[in-house]
Amino acid sequence: MLWWNLRQLRSKDPRTRLRAANKLGESREQRAVEPLLAALSDKEPGVRKAATHALGLIRDELAVKPLISAIKDGDRHVRQAAAQGLGIICDPREDPLAIGSQIYRPRDEGAVEPLAAALKDEDSGVRQAAAMALGKIGIVNERAVEALAEFGSPAAPALLVALEHGLNNDVKYKARRALSKIGGLKVSVLTAALKDQDRDVRVGAANALKERSDLRAVEQLVAALKDKDNGVRQAAARALGELGDPRAVDQLVATLKKDKNDFVRSAAAKALGEIRDKRAVQPLLAVLKNPCLSSHDEAVWALGEIGDPQAVESLVSALRHPYSNRRQYAAEALGKIGDPRAIGPLRGALKDENTYVREESKEALDKIGWKPASVEEKVRLALALRQLKKLVRLGAAAVPALLATLEDQASEMRGSAAQALRLLHRVPTDDKQKALYAQAFSEYLRGIDPRRPVCTCCARNLEGPETVLGTGDLALFRGSVCFACAAVLCTDCLGQKVERCPLCHGETKPAYQGYLQQLREAKVVL
Repeated sequence: MLWWNLRQLRSKDPRTRLRAANKLGESREQRAVEPLLAALSDKEPGVRKAATHALGLIRDELAVKPLISAIKDGDRHVRQAAAQGLGIICDPREDPLAIGSQIYRPRDEGAVEPLAAALKDEDSGVRQAAAMALGKIGIVNERAVEALAEFGSPAAPALLVALEHGLNNDVKYKARRALSKIGGLKVSVLTAALKDQDRDVRVGAANALKERSDLRAVEQLVAALKDKDNGVRQAAARALGELGDPRAVDQLVATLKKDKNDFVRSAAAKALGEIRDKRAVQPLLAVLKNPCLSSHDEAVWALGEIGDPQAVESLVSALRHPYSNRRQYAAEALGKIGDPRAIGPLRGALKDENTYVREESKEALDKIGWKPASVEEKVRLALALRQLKKLVRLGAAAVPALLATLEDQASEMRGSAAQALRLLHRVPTDDKQKALYAQAFSEYLRGIDPRRPVCTCCARNLEGPETVLGTGDLALFRGSVCFACAAVLCTDCLGQKVERCPLCHGETKPAYQGYLQQLREAKVVL
């Protein structure tokens, strides 16, 4: 209970005061700050250390200046706890506002110089704690990075934190430059940092090794796949994928099968795809067959990178998955494998409701070498890719397939078919097909811009509340105006060279702003 711990903090027994300070820190209770600040003057070093540590856990800004003073305490344990506490309080990642660094108000006012001075402390623990605190402050403060650069090679772990989590490019640039200057980017230094006690240092080291692309780090990164921290294991898997060394396959497969974290398994699957070792095919296929596991998308991608024909059947099944991302990755993977068995399923995927799935299916078919033979296939392919000009070039031969597409499940396909019929001037006259056309054409226009006004001619074939373009919109409209019936006509309805209105055969002119006055003078009302 808070009141009891506060009371115990005033006990005559130093062990009681020490336990009370520890419990107040664990409570993270803001009301404990002032009593703990008073405990920084306790005559017992153990109590001062516990109070210092507790203030760091509570993360109250009022504790910054007292902790700065505590860095000069006569006891090395208190100085070390003070440096650690400042690192916790001033760490911008603990503040929600740090996500947008431009509005983040730093808490490190006056802390950089005392921590920089503590880098010369006689005790190695104090020096290390001060360096790590500067590394965390250095995420947003360039002065902290500069202070670490002067500290030399022992500052490498702290600079890795600033490099990994820096909230602006200047901080990252200076951290990288400082690391290069002190040899902190050497493989031997980075592999040693993989065993650091601070998880941020281990993550930063793994990411730095990924950029170094040095195969000497493979064994240490493989060992890091067993790290207790999820972020470290994920970073290690990514680094191994970048290195592409087959020695990592067995442990990556084990991580894919046994790791409990979704993000780590996904990183392992992606890494196996980047290594392209066929030993990974069966474990990746097992992931696709297990609905309880995540990382299916990464497994599909990895199978495509490996390119083994064993995966074709499972990838064909993935083309029917409810999630469009999965279908898209499956189509891409089948194209990379290039097996003719995938042609039929990929042709079927050209009817998919998702644009990206259709596009990936077309690219996959191109890689396999398939070409559309019949007019129906050519129409389906052109509609899938929204290639309306190709449909117009096909002419009357495309009309039956276009009319059939008006009943397609995918709204984009229906809309593109309606627009193609309109461009071919083959708007259906049958009542049923005309209704389907009107609905599909409305969907086409809404797909371009739901607020887009339509021309007078288009409006005849629409259903719904589309806005007919008026003279007030002519300044933004690329079309023409009929001086006889005041119809506003888009270029699709009018044609490129026709100068007569399709509604009344009256004279038309481009809809520039200058013609508005002539319309008003002619007393034409829309």
